[in-house]
Amino acid sequence: MNLKYDIHLSASQISQQTIEAIVQLGFQRDEFANNTRCETTAYHGTYRGLELLPNDSLWSNLCNILDNDPEFIGGLEEEEFDPTETLFFSGRESSFQNIFPKMLTEQPPPNVYKACDIHISIDLEKSNSANLKYLEALEVASFDKPKDGVIHRIFTVTCESIDDGRKAYLIIGDYIKSIGSLIGKMKYEKTVRFYRRPETAYTLPLTNKRSFQMWLNQLELSHAE
Repeated sequence: MNLKYDIHLSASQISQQTIEAIVQLGFQRDEFANNTRCETTAYHGTYRGLELLPNDSLWSNLCNILDNDPEFIGGLEEEEFDPTETLFFSGRESSFQNIFPKMLTEQPPPNVYKACDIHISIDLEKSNSANLKYLEALEVASFDKPKDGVIHRIFTVTCESIDDGRKAYLIIGDYIKSIGSLIGKMKYEKTVRFYRRPETAYTLPLTNKRSFQMWLNQLELSHAE
């Protein structure tokens, strides 16, 4: 298994000095737009430097930089994923009719961290925009992200447990393939390290274990009808 790693920084407040320090280490700003059910942060960046991840020294250095910024409010996370598990969908036509039930989310309380998340990236130029309603029905965080001159709509499902995340990945993947007319990919990522300051700092909304089980129950009821 050839795992890959990413480090992301999301800050509601951050000093310019800290931004300059992390940019020197290899961070690049991510440009998001049309945020829905998630806040627009002051800075969101991804590590694109030369250090091989995971790297304990780099992580420690980043945490120290954030600790020394009295303005900082936000979170730092390291995630791992298996690129061979990335699901690509090609947009075939379909008569899919079912609509996802809403997936309840909340801001994680102090000392509660996401176990994993699922990113569903839809190529808006090539996809049938009318069929985005099937993903919008989840009512999870979403935003637009430009890549290679094309705008992608990213839907993110964030789970409290690994088991819930794996179930969501399989269920949503099957649904997307049956929806049709959507072109893009879906990636499952496991959180391996997380820094949050203060413990009440804003993060992406989380679906806790109880809410995920409610979603599964509603999904079963919709199939039975």
